[in-house]
Amino acid sequence: MSVLKFSRGTVAAFKAMERYSRGQNRIARQEIRKVLEKNPTPQDYAVAARVYTEDWRNGWFDGFEDGLSPVGNAKHFAKLGRKNDGKDWFVSWMLAYALKFRARWKGWGEMGQADAAYQRAIGLLEDDGLPKGGDAVARQHYLDVLIDRAESWIYQDRAGAAATEIARAIALYSNEKDPAKKPALEPWYYWAYAFALHQQDRYVEACTTLEPLLAAKDANNDIRLLLALSYARRAQNGEAAMKQKAADTIAEFHKNREAMSLGVAADREPRWTVQLELGCGAFLPGSPGEAHWLESLRLLLEEGKPPLDPNRPSKSGGKAPPSRVARAPKPAGKPVGKKAAAKKGAKRAVKKSPARKAAKKKAAARKRKR
Repeated sequence: MSVLKFSRGTVAAFKAMERYSRGQNRIARQEIRKVLEKNPTPQDYAVAARVYTEDWRNGWFDGFEDGLSPVGNAKHFAKLGRKNDGKDWFVSWMLAYALKFRARWKGWGEMGQADAAYQRAIGLLEDDGLPKGGDAVARQHYLDVLIDRAESWIYQDRAGAAATEIARAIALYSNEKDPAKKPALEPWYYWAYAFALHQQDRYVEACTTLEPLLAAKDANNDIRLLLALSYARRAQNGEAAMKQKAADTIAEFHKNREAMSLGVAADREPRWTVQLELGCGAFLPGSPGEAHWLESLRLLLEEGKPPLDPNRPSKSGGKAPPSRVARAPKPAGKPVGKKAAAKKGAKRAVKKSPARKAAKKKAAARKRKR
């Protein structure tokens, strides 16, 4: 079985990216680009794909580089990894992850490609003896891929199947007695389960699944947002006490985002809105699942503007704006405004006719006579 063997730079990138803040993701991008300039492994490319996907998913949009959008770069690096090693489960998983978040913008066929990549990753793990074999680490990898694939089903209007699959995966090793073989159950597994419940109108179950997760030190804003929306849905259904809970939880959500900025303008987290959540997600536009999620979002979030369109060519002719690092410096001196330049050009273009010259001479002669 292929194991995760990252270089020091890739480990640094991965650790920074996992903190899910704009500033740390920028560091992750810088670190992984250094690795890619040398002699990258397929897994290095896969980590790069993950870093760029997170840049898009969190609405930072700092990864417009090399003429590609963040989701364009994510697929590019994931495919390079797959090209160099088609038998690495981690490489196939990261390709699936990138394609899942590209599908909304780049064509729903990419969600089908994501399904195939997930299945390949699972198949490669099972070829090595999972789910029965493997140690705790290998088994946890297996659960990671199973549950992430199930989460993708929610975006495909298969929330019921997703909830069933996630519950099955979580229970898979529940009776394991050997600590060396018993995998940890990550908080995001339960978040994904609650997301599937929410999309089935099972809001009370979603809340009871999410509430214990807030006690953890690493409780993240994905948990707070989903919990706040589930409270709001319950309030909408007549549970008056849930209205204040929803308001308090979404306030904590915004407070945590603002705290991540640390006063640095370049690291400021964007105000999370309905359109940002939808556009950076993975629902098929116009689908019942998107409509349900949209109704929930509008209970607590501002509408906002749609995110940047990765399909729209930039003025420079590429698929995206040039990288901030590669942008040429402004020339010295005060630039001439477009309006001023246009006026000067227009004045130069006007030629005085002989008739106008004669009329001016006659007027001057009359003035002298007076």
